[in-house]
Amino acid sequence: MENNIEISDVANDGLREMMEAVQKALSDSLLALRNNNALLAREVIDTDDEVDRMEATLRKGHIARLNAGACNATAGAVYLDMLSNLERIGDHAVNIMEVADVVKKEKIVFTEGAKAELQIVKEAVMEITGYTVSAFATLNTDEAKKIEPLEEVIDDMVLLLKNRHTSRLCQGVCSIESGLVFMDMLTYFERAADQC
Repeated sequence: MENNIEISDVANDGLREMMEAVQKALSDSLLALRNNNALLAREVIDTDDEVDRMEATLRKGHIARLNAGACNATAGAVYLDMLSNLERIGDHAVNIMEVADVVKKEKIVFTEGAKAELQIVKEAVMEITGYTVSAFATLNTDEAKKIEPLEEVIDDMVLLLKNRHTSRLCQGVCSIESGLVFMDMLTYFERAADQC
């Protein structure tokens, strides 16, 4: 049985460009977080602004194609959902970058355990984003089905890490400020993965 969803070349080209921009924004936000890089943080905002413009333009064009009967309702709904999810990942990249800015400005320091845990989640989020981009690029629903198990692992991982961090807070191993920022980062990583 064929599980591909046909999307026009025009729609597909726009989607691929948007996917690349979203992946760059997320990657740059994680680098800005790791390296306290203000210039990279500015690029994340600029890239997200471009993603927002792309989403609006692609949505408008796609609705016009739907109204003209140039594509079927199923493909149309999938495409519009893909646009929304990609736009939200871009927003979460900005949220991560904003947390990176707080870390830098407030000189927040994480325990070695928290740093290691954040790194694991960051890698998982980049992995699921890569899988998502690949699945969208091929437009194969069988490929897309591989994403959900990793998203569930990320959800479980985030819950476990929040519980561990709560224990560290209760033991006085880390500060309340770093604990709140840590929890925010985990939330934004999870939300980015949820959109995949």
